[in-house]
Amino acid sequence: MASHKGSFPELLQEYLAFLQDHRGLSDSALYVHRRWGEEFLRFLVKRLPGANLDALTVPIIDEFVQPCIRSAGRGTQSQVIRTTILLPALDCG
Repeated sequence: MASHKGSFPELLQEYLAFLQDHRGLSDSALYVHRRWGEEFLRFLVKRLPGANLDALTVPIIDEFVQPCIRSAGRGTQSQVIRTTILLPALDCG
């Protein structure tokens, strides 16, 4: 993974294109992924020095996910977890 300072929007677009092209998700499903992806990436900009995804750890992901899913329904919990795990994984090339 590499530093993505200022290019998190591109990472989110790549993630959404992947979901649409390879998973065939509907516009409504993509909306949910976009919503959580934007929120997660805003969190990472504040939390990661230089927006460097190499510094992303499980405790940092937990710091975002746990408050989000405490009062959420099962479907929302699943969306948050999938988005926070899959979005950074796209950057391993």
